[in-house]
Amino acid sequence: MAKNSFDFSSHSGSLDSLERYYRSMSDLIDRKHDPKQNPRYTTDFIGMRPEDVSAKAGELRRELTFEGNMAVLSHVESLFRVDAIIRCQANQKRDNLCKRFRTEIRMLNNRKLYHFIRLNETILDGWKEEHSEHTDLLNSLGQAFEYRNWLAHGKYWTYKESPGKYTYEYVLHLAKDVAKAFGGLLYGQLPINAKIETKKI
Repeated sequence: MAKNSFDFSSHSGSLDSLERYYRSMSDLIDRKHDPKQNPRYTTDFIGMRPEDVSAKAGELRRELTFEGNMAVLSHVESLFRVDAIIRCQANQKRDNLCKRFRTEIRMLNNRKLYHFIRLNETILDGWKEEHSEHTDLLNSLGQAFEYRNWLAHGKYWTYKESPGKYTYEYVLHLAKDVAKAFGGLLYGQLPINAKIETKKI
């Protein structure tokens, strides 16, 4: 039986922890910019009109949304990439996903490099073939990953859609739907030398 040889990080977190962080930061922004909740309001925003304070709060909320969406979508990516690594190590003969993923593994100094496995074109498209009932969900996720790439590379080009489509609530709901649909199908992280139990897809 195959064993895990990949050293997974202990900092991958969870959707729940990411949501708690976002909610906490959002509440702090609301309280700081509300004269009824912030006892230092007049000092913090001396000389500013209420509409200017509201605009400042809006800028912070927009940046928080970008930050929150980036974190949530990166976490979802990690779920599929962890599965791809474990699946390739298990190397089950009848695992079509493994066969697809292994073609994109690269070697460097006798080490396997898994990050060359493409996310949308290889991982998500592979899952669409194996679980066509989730095609619409995976298409939405693929589009969200394109938006995440726009965030990750500095937002320097005009995005093809309105970024406003990707509210935090939309992205979080999408992530939870994906986690629910694929929770029992994806391999999770394993300690080094842990046995890889066969998982059917």
